[in-house]
Amino acid sequence: MFYDDLQLSEIVATRMSHDLIGNMGALSNALELIADNDDALDECSLSILKTATFTLNARQKFFRLAFGVDSKKIEMATLKKICDDYLQTCTNRTDSFSLSFNGVRPEMAKFVCLGVMTAAEVCIRGGNIEICINKDNMIISVSSAYNLSAVKIAIYEDVLKGAEIKDDVPQYAHLIYLRKLLGNEIKMQLISDEKNMKIVIG
Repeated sequence: MFYDDLQLSEIVATRMSHDLIGNMGALSNALELIADNDDALDECSLSILKTATFTLNARQKFFRLAFGVDSKKIEMATLKKICDDYLQTCTNRTDSFSLSFNGVRPEMAKFVCLGVMTAAEVCIRGGNIEICINKDNMIISVSSAYNLSAVKIAIYEDVLKGAEIKDDVPQYAHLIYLRKLLGNEIKMQLISDEKNMKIVIG
C-alpha cells in the first residue's frame, strides 16, 4: 500500500472531521436561532437539533468501531443497529439503505463497518447492502435502483491495486484503511456494473 501509517492517520482524521463538522455547525446554528428567538425553542430549531444530534451520535459510534481500537466485545444486535443508524445519516428520507448480514460475527465488527461504509459510498441514492462472511472469504455487496458512482468505483479499483490517489484522498479513507489492515497478501477483487458492486476479499 502506498500510504504509510502517518499518512493513513492523517487521511482517517481528515475524513472523520469532515463527516462530523457539518452537523456540529448545524448545532451551533440552531443555538443561535434559539438565542435570536429569546431562547424560545420553535419547531425549526428543534428539528435541526434532533437531526444534528442523531447524526453526530450515529457517526461517532460507527467511526469508533470502524477506525478505533478493538477494546470491548459488542453484541450482534448492537453492531447491526450502529450500522443501520450510520446508513440513515448517509441518505435522505426518500432514498434509504437496507442492510443484511450473513455469517457475520461480532469480532469482525471493524471489517464489517468498513465494508458497510465502502458499499454506501458508491450509492448516489439508497441501496441494498449485504456483508457476507464464510470460511473462504468476505463479500461486500451493494445494489441500487439507481446507477452507482462510476467515478468512485474506478478509484476503488486503484486503491485495491495499491495505486496513489491524486485528489480527495480522505473520501476513500475507509477502503484505504481496510486494504492496509488486510495487507497486500490478501486478494481483493472488485466486480461491478451500473447498478451493482461486489468486493470479494480472500
